[in-house]
Amino acid sequence: HKRFPLLAVKRGLEGRVGIRFLLHRDGQVEQVEVMKSSKISLLDQAAMRAVHDGVPFPPIPESISEDFLVIEITLNFELRGGFS
Repeated sequence: HKRFPLLAVKRGLEGRVGIRFLLHRDGQVEQVEVMKSSKISLLDQAAMRAVHDGVPFPPIPESISEDFLVIEITLNFELRGGFS
């Protein structure tokens, strides 16, 4: 659900955002936070929005006994030929 903010595209802004969140067994998330900022607010906000827009995620498989998982991801916002 990652979307490159149009304003960032128009300004030629790029960056990487490190995000961490808790994924519950039922696919719900909480405690979404930026762990490593791109130093560009538009991109940091877009990364957090991508996680929230992905809810609900697929449920945690029964073969995993934990009730929740801590997920850490890095979202790259790179311009290639004008749009990414």
